[in-house]
Amino acid sequence: MTRFISRRLLVNIAVVLAALGANAFVACERIGGLRESDAATLRSMSLLRDLAAYRGALAEFLTQLSRFEATGAAETAASHEAREAHLNALESGLRAQIAMELGTAGAFDALAVRASVMRRDATQAFERACGASEADSRAWVDAAFVQLGEDQQAVDEEMFAVRAHRHRDDRGARPFGEGVLRHDARGQRRADLAVRES
Repeated sequence: MTRFISRRLLVNIAVVLAALGANAFVACERIGGLRESDAATLRSMSLLRDLAAYRGALAEFLTQLSRFEATGAAETAASHEAREAHLNALESGLRAQIAMELGTAGAFDALAVRASVMRRDATQAFERACGASEADSRAWVDAAFVQLGEDQQAVDEEMFAVRAHRHRDDRGARPFGEGVLRHDARGQRRADLAVRES
C-alpha cells in the first residue's frame, strides 16, 4: 500500500512539475515579448524626443530673428555656432535612429535637405543682422521671417512624414507623437509672433 501511494505521489509530483515547467516557459515567452515591446517603446520615445529637440533648435533661428527686429541686437557668433554644433550632433544621432527604426539608411535624407535649406537661410539672415548698424533699416527682416517660416513648415512636413512611415498602422491611425509636434509647432509660432509684437 505504501509503495502504491509512493508511486502515485511521484506521478502527481511529475505532473505538477510538468505543468509548472509549461507555465514557466509561457511566462518567459511573455516576459521576452514585453521586453521587446518596452525596448521598441523606448526607441520611439527617444526618437520623438530628439526630433522635438531638433525642431526646437531650428525654430530658435526664428526667435533670434524676431529679437533682432525688435531690439536691433543680433545674436552673438558664439551662440549661433553653438546651435549649429548642436544641430550637427542631433542630425548624426537622428540619422542613425531613423535608419534603425525604418530599416533604411536614406530615411532621414529628405528631412536633412529641408533642414539644410532652413539653416542656410538662417545663416544668411544672421550674417546680415551682424553687419547691420543701429541706423540701418530692418525692413528686410519681414521677408526673412516669412522665408524662415516657410522653411520651418517644410521641416515639419518631413518630420510628420518620417513619423507616419514608422508608426501609422493599416487603419490609418495618427503617427505616434504627431499631436505633440503639431502642438509644439503652433506654440513656437505663437511665441515668435509674441516676440515680434512686443
